[in-house]
Formats: sequence, structure tokens, C-alpha cells
Amino acid sequence: LHTVVHSFPTRRSSDLNYFNSPVINFANLNVLTDYFCQEALKTPSGHVRHIILTEQGFTAYSPTRGDVPELQAAAFAYSYYLVDSNPYIDAYTLSRQVDAPSEAKDGLKLGLWECDMSKPNLIEATKRRKIWQVFRDIYKKNSTLEQVSLQNP
Repeated sequence: LHTVVHSFPTRRSSDLNYFNSPVINFANLNVLTDYFCQEALKTPSGHVRHIILTEQGFTAYSPTRGDVPELQAAAFAYSYYLVDSNPYIDAYTLSRQVDAPSEAKDGLKLGLWECDMSKPNLIEATKRRKIWQVFRDIYKKNSTLEQVSLQNP
């Protein structure tokens, strides 16, 4: 039995580190795995259940700041290293390789690549984003962290 989670990033102050938190995201991901470490939730053989984070993503667009590919890349690197350091998470998958025009027109730009917006019914990659390079080099932690080091945005 696996547990699949779709977490949603937020900056709400309600994101606290307790089991009754109304939101689970990367800022308090340990709440999820701590919750599944309880004896009552372990497998019959006493193991913590497998946790898989699927369809995760960070947009490269902000309604107030416009295009923010640097923040998207940094958010992915941060989330990846959080997941990698958590022994109870077995898999972590991103939502999109390429933006979907139907989502991008509304500001949801989750892809490693930008899409051709002139073809609304076709997902066609046009340009790599910074997250593409970070994704490619994610196992090179030092260079990845240098790539995404940001001044306070």
C-alpha cells in the first residue's frame, strides 16, 4: 500500500508543524511523514508505509512579479533536497515537462520548458527554463545550489 500526496505550496501562517495542520506542503513535509510513523499507521510488519509525492510543481509566473523562473528553479531544488533527506518518501515526480497552453494562459507555468502559446491545443516545447538545468544537475548538489542562490526576492 502506497500513500500518494499532492502538496500545494503556500505562505499561509496556518502551515504549522502539527498533525492537524490544514495544509501539508514542503515547508512542513515532516508532518506527513511523522504522522505515518505512528504505530497505528504502520504496516502489519511494523514498517512505515511508502509515500509518493506526485504531480508536484512550481509555477514560473507570479501575478504580482511576472515571470519568475529563478524562483521556480530554487523552489524545485529546495523541495528536491527536502524529499531526498526524508527516508520515508520513496518517489517525487514533477507535474509537467512542458507547459500546457491551457494552464499557461492562466499563469500556471509548471514546465521545465516553455510552450508554444500560438498552438493552444498542442503541447510543444519552445525554450528551456532555468529549472531544466537544475533538474538535469540535481545530483550535483553544490553546483545546483550555486545555480539557484537568490538574493531575497
